[in-house]
Amino acid sequence: MSYQIYFRLLGYVSTIAMHIGNLIYMRHTILSANISEKSLDNVGIGTFKKMEYRYFTTWTVGLQIGYAALGTLCDLLVLLNKHKKNYRLPKYLGSSREIMFAGLVWPSTWVVFTVFWTLFNYDRSLIFPAYLDKIVTRLSNHVIHTMIVPVVVWEVMFRPRKPKSHYRNIAQLAIHMLAYVFVLHFTYHEHGVWLYPIFKAVQGTIHFYLLHFYVAVMCLMFYWLQWRLNSLIHGVEDVKKIH
Repeated sequence: MSYQIYFRLLGYVSTIAMHIGNLIYMRHTILSANISEKSLDNVGIGTFKKMEYRYFTTWTVGLQIGYAALGTLCDLLVLLNKHKKNYRLPKYLGSSREIMFAGLVWPSTWVVFTVFWTLFNYDRSLIFPAYLDKIVTRLSNHVIHTMIVPVVVWEVMFRPRKPKSHYRNIAQLAIHMLAYVFVLHFTYHEHGVWLYPIFKAVQGTIHFYLLHFYVAVMCLMFYWLQWRLNSLIHGVEDVKKIH
């Protein structure tokens, strides 16, 4: 049995511990924050508190926790059945694991990291206004926007993969992103506020539509990147054609 399974389990347990610990810490920070509704900045904080589960970063952290739990289950089953010759995971588990990582976790993680830090360094008010520092500490910010990258890179390093169907993976990614676009626009129509200030800044211009297009292109670019890395690290060739 390959040593890689033990490194994967270490990664899964560390991921779950990191994210759950940070979520508890963030919850404590948010609840203990002394916020006066008279301040305009604190109105923004109030909105953030009410809408926190609608942010794409929150969705991505949830995906990482869910995938780590699924990966732990799969690898523990393999270890527990290692005495059985030619043991294979139940098909639904192996299929779910593949789709979840390739079609959701990997591309979502890189979109969050790339978009957030690009805009944050250009003009943070477009993505993460300074007043949010009152309830999201620098450490928590890096956990949810930076440390998510080592999590997925670790998985690629220690789990050789070969895609069974790019169409299936990309379809899942498309459904996921369309669902989020719906939530994003529904929130605006429901509450009159954009979850990300950049949409307010570009609303009514061509850049509003280009922003959606750029994110879609990034999703596809990052999707294909994982297979290139997989091939470079493990020498596993990609499927010859999309099917």
